[in-house]
Amino acid sequence: MGTYVIYRDGEEVEVGWFSEMLDRLRRFWKTAKQTDWWHYFQGNGPGEVLWKHFTGFRELQNQLDCVAQWCLMVKGGIRNSSGNYYYRNMVAHGILNASEAYKSGIVASQVAHEERILDLYANPECSCRIGYHHKCPHHHTTEN
Repeated sequence: MGTYVIYRDGEEVEVGWFSEMLDRLRRFWKTAKQTDWWHYFQGNGPGEVLWKHFTGFRELQNQLDCVAQWCLMVKGGIRNSSGNYYYRNMVAHGILNASEAYKSGIVASQVAHEERILDLYANPECSCRIGYHHKCPHHHTTEN
């Protein structure tokens, strides 16, 4: 059996195999307590949108495109007490400046579509926890 190096209180300590396994178990338990891992694969439960913000279109520096972002905060269900924050980026291709993006009817329909997708985060069946979760019935099918 070899020796293993672990860190305790900022110092390197040489220990045996059993102490290494105990240290790994202790680190796993500490991580499990800090995260909400037992709720990770559950649905979010019913939520309510506390605030929603549209940043508006801004011109990209090196391209002839404009980019905008929706931001949203959802609270309720099994979410943490501060709520979950979600965002969605939009890019308007081939538009010369941000003022044209506001005037374009196609971009206005794209903004409405992105807002509808973003509002689905408050839905009880939404299983998104970080970004767009691949098991979410709303966002995974809506993306396509």
